[in-house]
Parts: sequence; C-alpha cells; structure tokens
Amino acid sequence: MKTANYFEVRRFTSVLPSIFAPLRSARGMSLLEVTVVAGIMGVLALAMLTMQQNQLKSNNFLEFQIKRSSLESALVGQVLSDSNNCKCMFAGAAAFPSYPTAPGITIGGASPTQLGRYQFAVPGVCGSATMPDPLITTTSTDTMKMTSAQMTNVIYVGPNSYSGKLTVTLQALKQVAGPSTIQIKIPVAIAATTGGGSATFNSCSMSVAGVSGCRFCANTCGSGYNTDGGIIAAHWKDWDYVLTYPANCSGGQYWDISNRIHMCCAN
Repeated sequence: MKTANYFEVRRFTSVLPSIFAPLRSARGMSLLEVTVVAGIMGVLALAMLTMQQNQLKSNNFLEFQIKRSSLESALVGQVLSDSNNCKCMFAGAAAFPSYPTAPGITIGGASPTQLGRYQFAVPGVCGSATMPDPLITTTSTDTMKMTSAQMTNVIYVGPNSYSGKLTVTLQALKQVAGPSTIQIKIPVAIAATTGGGSATFNSCSMSVAGVSGCRFCANTCGSGYNTDGGIIAAHWKDWDYVLTYPANCSGGQYWDISNRIHMCCAN
C-alpha cells in the first residue's frame, strides 16, 4: 500500500511542471524589455509628431502665399484704381527732394496702419473718409498682418510727376515652412507739387508704365544711343535711364531740360 502511494505521489509531482509552465511563461516581460519597447515607441511617436508639424507649417506657408497674392490683387483692383485712396493713406507724407534718381528714395512721414478702399462723405476730402472694411491692418489676427506700408524707389519722371513702388511688408502669424516676412511691391505713378528744391506728395495710382516696362530712349528718340548729346546712362531692373536733351524725346517720352537722368518709356 505504501509502495502504491509512493508511485502515485511521484506521478503527480512529475506532472506539476507541465501544469505550472504556462503560468511561468505568462509572468510578463522584464524591466529591460519594457524599457526597450517604450523607447522605440517614443522615437516613432516623435518622428510622427515632427512630420505632422512640418506638414502644418507647409500648409500655413501656402495659405500665407495665397493671402498675399489675394491682397496684392485687391490693392491693384480696389485701392490703386482710385488715386484718392492712395492720397488719403499717405496724407501728411514728408516732403522729399525734387529730383531723386535711381534707385530712388523712400517717402517718410506717413505710416498707414491699414490699407483698403475709403468711403468719402465729401468726394476726395480725406477728413471725411472712413475705411469700414480694410484689406489688411497692423493688428490683423488672421494668417498675416501688415508691419509697414511705404512709398519706395521714388524717382523723378517729369514736371510734378514721379514713379515709385507701394511696398507693403507682411508678417505671418502662424509658423510657416519658409520666410515669415514677405513684401508686396506694386509700381505706382505719383503726383507731387514741386518747389524750392523739394516735392510734396499729392496722390498716387497704379502705374501702367511701371507694369509694361520701359525701353531704350534711342529706340524711339533717334538712331543710335548717342543722339544730340544724349547717352544711355544706366540700366536698372526693367528701366533704362538716359541723359538726353528735350529735342531727342517727344510724344510721351520722359525728359528734362536740366539733363538729369530719367527713364524713357514708350507710352
């Protein structure tokens, strides 16, 4: 009887390892294994987050560029189409030299805080004007804001007539995958009153000549580049500057009896 019981106990204890083996295998991972897995997951999560942030910045930059392009079109079509808008935006601009030459000067004394189309209670009178729906302001909160608006590259083209560029600097208000500050530069024709060696800003409008560009004066004012003392003086971007006498340029060409350097454009 004792011998039988002995063998039964032996048989039972020999089965125990196979019974408890699943329990031992299901005890879980070691601390080292958990640490390695957590590190891999962290790296993957960081890579995914970086990709998402870069994609967001790219989308923001695209939106920034689209808004900039839309603003430029609106400034050309809605604002500069009426010289009174520009006159009131830059009312109080400081006087500037009567005969600035290339690459031109920047008119100071006026810092518009918003750009858009004015509504006039009295036509053309800035004191009666309001801007209920500005296109852009220095305090805008959607996508971008204006940091400055200036009349730059101002040069003399004729009596009381100047050319220049409306330069608007914009700043992105979101993180972008590219420059966060960009500029709009629109060619403009400027009317000013001259006297005593200085000029006073009156108004400005979209410049057709600035858009279409200029060419050598000699193409329309005589044969060759040296006619009656007039010579090609400089070439800057799309404009050619000439030193010429009145007899050489006519029919809409820009010239000056003092023989200063001016651009000669076909109108």
